[in-house]
Amino acid sequence: MAAENLYPFSTPQGSAVPLEVVKPKTLVSYAFPIGSSSIVIPAGISACWIYSTQDCILRLDGVALPAALVDGVAYSNSMFIPAATPMSVIIAAGDAQILGLTEAGNLYINGIEQWAALAQPLQTSVG
Repeated sequence: MAAENLYPFSTPQGSAVPLEVVKPKTLVSYAFPIGSSSIVIPAGISACWIYSTQDCILRLDGVALPAALVDGVAYSNSMFIPAATPMSVIIAAGDAQILGLTEAGNLYINGIEQWAALAQPLQTSVG
């Protein structure tokens, strides 16, 4: 993996690894309304796939999001999740907030095992 772990799904040489080779660990689903709602991301989730049925904002520090974002304000530990767009991210367990932007929807977080853990025998073998 890269020295600073910039590419969690890569070979030791830095080549990208297709996400299909990861192993699922857990799946959690959250229904969210329009507006802000609290969730708890369970322990054990770090590397994951995130998918949302509707546009939403996910804030990972447990601080409440306003009902509508304010232009020019920086929201720490927050990310926009576009509808129907799978994303691979590394997140931390704990209190979080979901802000449904235009419609109620569902957010799915699929905890996955990273490539390094799956391919350890191959990475350390000598060819």
